[in-house]
Amino acid sequence: MRIVLLALISWLIAQPMPASAKDDLKYAIDTVVGAKQSQYQQAFEILLQDGSIAGRYYLGVMYYKGLHTEPDFHKAKHLFQIASSNGYPEADYYLGLMYRHGEGGEADAQLSYRHFLLAGQNGHARAQFELGSLFEQGTYGKKQPYQARAWYKHAANQSHPEALFRLARMYQLGIGGEVNSPAAHAAFVEAAQLGHQQAAQILANHYSD
Repeated sequence: MRIVLLALISWLIAQPMPASAKDDLKYAIDTVVGAKQSQYQQAFEILLQDGSIAGRYYLGVMYYKGLHTEPDFHKAKHLFQIASSNGYPEADYYLGLMYRHGEGGEADAQLSYRHFLLAGQNGHARAQFELGSLFEQGTYGKKQPYQARAWYKHAANQSHPEALFRLARMYQLGIGGEVNSPAAHAAFVEAAQLGHQQAAQILANHYSD
């Protein structure tokens, strides 16, 4: 009897255990982040049932990008707004894009800037780059090169290739601050190492002279 019981216990331990809700959510997030297309359906179904803030954000991403579903900007925006109200900077970044382009409603430059700023202040590199670009181009009025340079630097510190390239040009030309040739060169090098073609070409031209 004891041998049979031990064998049964051993068999039960060897069986796959049902995944917890937390494991399901991790699986779904890994699927979306890793663009694992064959798993989109299962990830979508998991996220539909998950009520966490992270789950709602990634479900929003699936609606926004049309992953295993038709793109639905209204649903995406609603889910991003829930995540944003709970301090999710990634959601603020997407809301910045959506308000800029009028996705899921009318375009609103002020709300776009507000959400980019919230995301940027919370360390979101792509939002920091967008803020630098907005200030450099004067999208909301007068150009502000000092602000642009500061935001590009924040994004560059997180290895954002285009931010590194633009920051390098600003260092090189003295835009938004003093000329800083060593810093410009270092930023061009890092951008090139991250695959930025223009930065690589500038370095190639420099060393060929």
